[in-house]
Amino acid sequence: MKIKYRTVLCIILTTAVAVSGALPYPGRELLAEEEFFIVEENGEKDQENVASDTADDPDDGPQQQDGEWFLPGESGQDMNTPASPFDPEESETLYSPEETEAETDTGTEADPSRNPEAEDELINPDAGESGTGEEGSEETETELLESAEEVTDSAPVYITVKLGQQNSKYTLYCVFHLRKDGEKGWSDLKFDQAGNPYQAGVQSTISGLEYGTDYWIKVSVPHYTDSKEYKISVSEDGTVQIDGNETEYLTLTLSVARYMEKSDLTKISLTGLNKISGTTVLEGGTATKSFLLSAFLARGNALNKLVLLRLNDYSVIRTEAAQYALEHANDMTYIASQDRVYVMPMDNTNRVIFLNGTTLAFEGEQVLGQNYHAVAWDEASGCFFCVYEGPEGIICDVLNSDMSEVIRSFPIHTNLTYQGAAAYNFMLYYTCWERGSTSAYQAVYDGVLKANDNVIYVYDIYGNLCKTYYIEGGSSKSELETLSFVNGRMILQFNEKPYIAGYYRVDPIPAYVNLSVPVTQNGKPAAEGAYTAVLKRNGKTEKELKCSGGAFTASKVSITEPGSYTFTISEKSGSSPDNYVYDTADVNFTVTALYDPYTNALTTKVSAPSRSQVTNTKLTKAERKKIRELKKQRVTVVKAKAKSSGLKLKWRKIRFGKGKVSGYRVQICRNKKFRGGTLQTINTAGTSLTIRNLAAGKTYYVRIRACRKVGVKTFCSKWSAKKKVRIR
Repeated sequence: MKIKYRTVLCIILTTAVAVSGALPYPGRELLAEEEFFIVEENGEKDQENVASDTADDPDDGPQQQDGEWFLPGESGQDMNTPASPFDPEESETLYSPEETEAETDTGTEADPSRNPEAEDELINPDAGESGTGEEGSEETETELLESAEEVTDSAPVYITVKLGQQNSKYTLYCVFHLRKDGEKGWSDLKFDQAGNPYQAGVQSTISGLEYGTDYWIKVSVPHYTDSKEYKISVSEDGTVQIDGNETEYLTLTLSVARYMEKSDLTKISLTGLNKISGTTVLEGGTATKSFLLSAFLARGNALNKLVLLRLNDYSVIRTEAAQYALEHANDMTYIASQDRVYVMPMDNTNRVIFLNGTTLAFEGEQVLGQNYHAVAWDEASGCFFCVYEGPEGIICDVLNSDMSEVIRSFPIHTNLTYQGAAAYNFMLYYTCWERGSTSAYQAVYDGVLKANDNVIYVYDIYGNLCKTYYIEGGSSKSELETLSFVNGRMILQFNEKPYIAGYYRVDPIPAYVNLSVPVTQNGKPAAEGAYTAVLKRNGKTEKELKCSGGAFTASKVSITEPGSYTFTISEKSGSSPDNYVYDTADVNFTVTALYDPYTNALTTKVSAPSRSQVTNTKLTKAERKKIRELKKQRVTVVKAKAKSSGLKLKWRKIRFGKGKVSGYRVQICRNKKFRGGTLQTINTAGTSLTIRNLAAGKTYYVRIRACRKVGVKTFCSKWSAKKKVRIR
């Protein structure tokens, strides 16, 4: 009889990369390859790893006595308590009395009178005392199976995922997305129950799958691979099918799209903001809600020099002495909800110092588990990134919001001089300097970067190295001490020589947009070069556009800074305005540019144009004659009679050869020069009009003229003589 207690599904994920060599790095130890479950007397499941112990010590692990299996006295057990000979190679067999009795050390045959209650204790410890020979519960084999099912039905199915890496120098971490079949939303399984990310090459366990349920699982390495999906079906008896195949193992290979090498550096350029002279070197800094803060080195009980800069133009607000000795003040970070600055003095006391984010007054300190030299608060995750130098290299600890617990740790692969850090949207931005020689902070020369070069390592919260930014050094720029985020922009603080603090903004990769609007002439696409327009950016003319392909098109318009821009295409009147009706009305586009510090690029969104097209009309000889005749005409008003709070008008129709008017324009105003706030303009197609809601007892003046619209332009006759009417 075989009782299936639990189904374990192993997925092997191999991250395939093509690189040569591998550098040693501090990483996580692999889990034991052989793990199995033992059912104790209380009926609960206990996971033990005994694969490596039983071979060295015969007293460890299951043993035989009088033809029955027992465990050493653990958790209150003694040698009279039977235990399961659970074989890790047979995950489906919990206990088989026929095989056990037949395969004892003495080679004797199984006793046909053996009491079945001994087996029952493995499943139900309350079934009776084992090995006594007394009468007890006489469960049949079917009842034993039902008893096992009662336990397993309430237990989840555990998926063991084994991920493999090939020739990979850096530690990679995986994310699993899980959803039930038929549901739309995915659950992101980023961390295990202990709060650790799922590491590639390490066996991991995902819990929560229930019997009789179908699932979809999606596996990826963030920023490195695409994802793959598989359907997992778990039957009522615990049988697992993956994509229709009954199996508990799946070998999955994900191709790494790119691989971070030392030479895989993304060069960035900078724009200078300000420079400040000092008597000591610049150290840590951060951006608060009101200013950019910088601290200069001090030793012992000396008070550090602090500099506060405005966030809009980075001019100096003031310079002052710190109210509390901040020592090295190697790095800082700011939490807006607390209005508090966190300072890492890096004085081997493992302290973090708290300052008020507005007054910079001392508010206390806290002793941490390491002498951290860098600290960064990530508002998105609600965690701190804290970096220190350990025996095995540079390590980043992810701490909870009160810094009382290390949630997880990951290595930072660098042998450069370590500096400061900042965090933004689940990403750590860690700065390092190539000193160009050995020092207390840099034991080995990098060999790739030049002296005074700087890099910014970008790690995600799982520990994956995602990008390395490279800043070329120069004769003056030296150490990149730290960086801050101001409105999502990276602001860098350099310690330059001699004793100069330099402030720079990272230039984003420019974005380019195309702006186009159709141009017509008499209802058809305009000919090449027939019309000219100008392109304006926020009201300032940038360049001239010629009609091409039936449109005004501005190609590859560069956007170099985030923000909102208004672009205008405005057609210019040609040299023969009497022969053409030019559409000089503006066509506006709104372009919104957003900055992503991870990609250091701008993403743009272009609105639809304010007008669908530019409509031009070339006038024929006959049309020009009609317009000339219309301009000579004058409307004759035949009736202007006051009514109660109103006025009734009537006039004669205008005739000019074969031309027809498009309508009439009526103006009424209490000012005889037709100015001021009482002026009303009314367009009508007929030759009579009643105007209501006029002020009783007031005098109004009225005039009328005829109009003819050609294209987008309206031509008009002369105004009629004014009519004066007093409202009753």
